[in-house]
Amino acid sequence: MSTPEQARAMAAAADGAIVGSAIVKLCARYGKEAAPYVARYVREMKAAVTEAAG
Repeated sequence: MSTPEQARAMAAAADGAIVGSAIVKLCARYGKEAAPYVARYVREMKAAVTEAAG
């Protein structure tokens, strides 16, 4: 999974999601400046799953 929309859609049917490759891509893109981008991505994914779980 790589988007909050995908996480939201799968939250009802899955116990977890693997998003490591998306985080690796952010790190590759932003290098040493990746931390805020990764943090935002993780927050968005968490919010999507939390919303879907009700």
